[in-house]
Amino acid sequence: MKIEYKGKNIDPFEEYAKIKQQLNELEEKRKEMELIVQEALDADGLTNKITTYGHYYSMSRKSWEYSDKVKEKAKKLSELKKIEELKGIATLKKVSSYIMLDIKETMTKGGEK
Repeated sequence: MKIEYKGKNIDPFEEYAKIKQQLNELEEKRKEMELIVQEALDADGLTNKITTYGHYYSMSRKSWEYSDKVKEKAKKLSELKKIEELKGIATLKKVSSYIMLDIKETMTKGGEK
């Protein structure tokens, strides 16, 4: 299947797969750079730094492990929510649509091997 996009005939599925692969590669690189930037901030004893590229912040987020009592109540709440959805008591707030793609391991910049 070919479509015209910005003056070129492209296969939208191939193009999407290529872009998704590039984003995955960039995300890996971003994660690596994030660790390096964090190490640089830590080495300087800083939690933030203003550069010509922007204002970098070192942020923290806490993660909690709850007691069995709280976990059980959370499970019960989840079950009650599902019941309300099935009975039509809960009202649909929003439907989000998106594309899922599992990249073939053989995918490279040039397409399939």
